[in-house]
Amino acid sequence: MLNDLNKIQRVLAEYMSDLSDEAYATDWMAELEFDLWEALEGKIKVYGRLEICEEILRKLRRLSDEANGWIYFHNI
Repeated sequence: MLNDLNKIQRVLAEYMSDLSDEAYATDWMAELEFDLWEALEGKIKVYGRLEICEEILRKLRRLSDEANGWIYFHNI
């Protein structure tokens, strides 16, 4: 997956993975991309052991804007 991403997209994916690790001690929790998106929409305030603070939201928004998109797994 990471090989197909450009530099900023990789930074976003790695940050999302870091949040998953903080919340659930796993690199990429199932549905991570959807849960973090819901956090951006204000629907989730706590994700596992992680409290979704404004700093996390700002960084996710900034990286998503810079990447011009969002990272998600697409199973074929």
